[in-house]
Amino acid sequence: MVNGDAMKLSAFAIVLGFLTLVSFGCSETRVAQSTTLTPVLELAEQYPSPVLTVNSPGAEGITYGFEGGRVIRIGNTYHLITAEHLANGPASRFTRTNIGHWASEDRLHWNRVSTLLASTGDQSGTDPHAVLAGPMPVYNNQESQWELFYVGYRSQPESAPFPPATNTIDPDPYLFQVDPSERNPHSYYEYSGEIWRAVSKTKGGEGIGGPYEDVDVVMKLGSQSQQWEGLMGDDSFFPYYAGGHWLGFYGSSHTETIAPGGAQVGLASALQLHGVWTRIAQNPLRIEEPVSWAPKGFIENPIVNQMADGTYIAVYNNPISASSTGYTVSMDGFHWAAGKSVVIQPQGSGHWATAIRTPLGLISEDDGTFTLFYTGWSSNDPWSDPFTMSVGFVTLRLQYQ
Repeated sequence: MVNGDAMKLSAFAIVLGFLTLVSFGCSETRVAQSTTLTPVLELAEQYPSPVLTVNSPGAEGITYGFEGGRVIRIGNTYHLITAEHLANGPASRFTRTNIGHWASEDRLHWNRVSTLLASTGDQSGTDPHAVLAGPMPVYNNQESQWELFYVGYRSQPESAPFPPATNTIDPDPYLFQVDPSERNPHSYYEYSGEIWRAVSKTKGGEGIGGPYEDVDVVMKLGSQSQQWEGLMGDDSFFPYYAGGHWLGFYGSSHTETIAPGGAQVGLASALQLHGVWTRIAQNPLRIEEPVSWAPKGFIENPIVNQMADGTYIAVYNNPISASSTGYTVSMDGFHWAAGKSVVIQPQGSGHWATAIRTPLGLISEDDGTFTLFYTGWSSNDPWSDPFTMSVGFVTLRLQYQ
């Protein structure tokens, strides 16, 4: 970073600190004086089978299925932007990916519209576009355009030594040094995540389908990273507007160890959607209670929706239970309550997923309910065949207790 940029960033941090004290302080007061009723999500109806699988028309070549992303309703059309896992050889099953665009008029039947972005599948350890994941389309009202935030990972085969050989050394100076005896081999499929921002070349609402052009990296491992961020890098990002400026959930995990201890999330803030994004000092957020296999808690891929009454609800992946998804509530978008779970795969004939993976966001429907699309696993072992990830949905009600 040049000196001029550093001075701008320092000035921004001072302004951000003032905004945090003033704006967020007022929000906290409003919380204390607001209603004592708590928003609660409840299952209204479960669609009993997945609606998008590796066997769906248009899914040819998507060997391992779908993971992450977001569904957005525009008019009567549902748009799914998701990561598609393609075959790339037996030693790198989750390296080669596309970010795909699918559309549906009825939630049940989906048409593949296009490939928005494609990873390289490169496993030299030097390519930040080796794996693409976690695509989140967000509309920028100020610029009248869709912006796509996604994770770009580097990748190496499981057999690669650590540290890497000199001819394939990762140029990122902030990579964690890993004791080979403690290395989690699967982390070599994807690590050192960076949050990329791409902008649709088509203005207006119809621009959700792109084409998208990479513009910049808004977050990555570096001197500003915090201790809870690990070799995984920044593994998710979702920006939303609250309190007069932008906030963004971002995630990370210490995958440089055999037992990483759980994925966590923090908040970053920016005055404009394109940044500069600055990490909040109070990270990581303590939303989930620790459990034996995740002693620091576990939360991945939060997606935020603002309700009609002004409250915010974030849904996220929380595999404390294989049949539920997690959610948390905030009155101001900054202070988030302890996490709750809603069962979306009750036992019975409609229990098609062995484990719930990623919720794809809440969609407000005309009758006052919400559709929640999600991805689910077909088996409990993603490292052996057969294994695929599919997309299903449920209808939820929002109650106040």
